Amino acid sequence: MKKVFLTQPIHEKGMQILKKEMEVIEASEETVETIKKEIEDCEAVITRISKITGDIIRNTPGLKIIAKHGVGLDKIDVDVATEHNIPVINTPNANVIAVAEHTVTMILALAKNLVKMDRAVREDKFEMRDQVVNMEIKGKAIGIIGLGSIGISIAKMLKGFDVEILAYDPYINNSDISDTEIKLVDNIDEIYLRSDIISLHVPLNKSTRAMIGKKEFTKMKDDVLFINAARGGVVKEKELYDALVNNEIGGAGLDVTEPEPLPENSKLWELDNVIITPHTSGFSPTNKQRQFKIFKDNLNRYLNQEELLNLIDFDLKY
Repeated sequence: MKKVFLTQPIHEKGMQILKKEMEVIEASEETVETIKKEIEDCEAVITRISKITGDIIRNTPGLKIIAKHGVGLDKIDVDVATEHNIPVINTPNANVIAVAEHTVTMILALAKNLVKMDRAVREDKFEMRDQVVNMEIKGKAIGIIGLGSIGISIAKMLKGFDVEILAYDPYINNSDISDTEIKLVDNIDEIYLRSDIISLHVPLNKSTRAMIGKKEFTKMKDDVLFINAARGGVVKEKELYDALVNNEIGGAGLDVTEPEPLPENSKLWELDNVIITPHTSGFSPTNKQRQFKIFKDNLNRYLNQEELLNLIDFDLKY
């Protein structure tokens, strides 16, 4: 019987299906050393957020396939997997709706100061209602950086608010979005300069790491709302903190940080114009079922020596 290694639990029904067909080994903890020790002679590994390092791959000679239960590949050493002819697959589009809804929720929560007002009422500070300035997003410019399936879904959800949607993505052409009302810009600075709300949706790789910092925040409007539901490493968090403290931007919604979890001594915790969630934008039972189905279909293809779906582009790492 073939062995599959899970770094974290997956959907319960998925677990039941896997256990009927193969031996399932679950990591006792998520550290690299533990995974390296316990993965041993497994042929497949499914990971959600744990690191699958080059060292793990090199020391698991029987490993035949690596599956990401999600999209981002920044914690998988794709280069070493390539060297060992091990295919890496992910589950694109499974979490699109969940992440898009989470992003829109963060935008509205920031615009209406929901978290700040909830805390105030709980502390018997009802007079705070006269001290806050809420944003109406009708007529505002929404800037989306990274126009994949998630970015497009967010644009469609927000159109009901009668907003202008701007987007920047060097890999997208106008012909790709001809059936939408999205305005594609050629220069990312247009997003920074014109947007009232900016939402970030790019993979973390060499070209995007630390792509947004002091220089970019300085270009933004001083009341802009900044959302990061991509990867924490895309943003220079110390410079984000400085921009928030110095009122260079209006607020931030972060579903991702670097590192994760955000350390207790991070100064971001001190700010009341920041909403932080624990990288849960893609979480929903429906999404987990979709992720498992995509993985299981691909695993069957691998076992039957058929062409794999969602095989990673090793040059783009995405």
